[in-house]
Amino acid sequence: MKNLRILSIALALCNSFIINNINFNPQENIKGVWMVEDYQGQEIIFEKHQSLEDDEPGYEFLTDGKLIKRQNAGWCGTPPISYSNFEGAWTMQSDSTLMIEYAYWGGTIKENWKISTLEQDKLKVTVLDIVTTNERKY
Repeated sequence: MKNLRILSIALALCNSFIINNINFNPQENIKGVWMVEDYQGQEIIFEKHQSLEDDEPGYEFLTDGKLIKRQNAGWCGTPPISYSNFEGAWTMQSDSTLMIEYAYWGGTIKENWKISTLEQDKLKVTVLDIVTTNERKY
């Protein structure tokens, strides 16, 4: 009887996860403003915000595949840091892989992210690959 109860609870939990995954759409859930909250080893943790903050790095994923990257405005990283918005683009490569490309003060950066968590207000990614060029694409 105890085993039957445990099995019933386990099946109910699995069912609820399956239902949630049917409604999960990373293409839609990534849209919005994400500000860097923390770094844990190779993982970057973001928190969802209403708008980009003036003095913090962040990303705004727009509905048309465009991207705004708020980052260091110049080559010097010594405080006080001046931040600026740079244009770019994003595409979902799969349900858990995201490709972003954006301008920076010296050219263009292309990053490949592995998404480990994408919730309503929290995003965790690992940067798999970064390619920089001196050519300004945006």
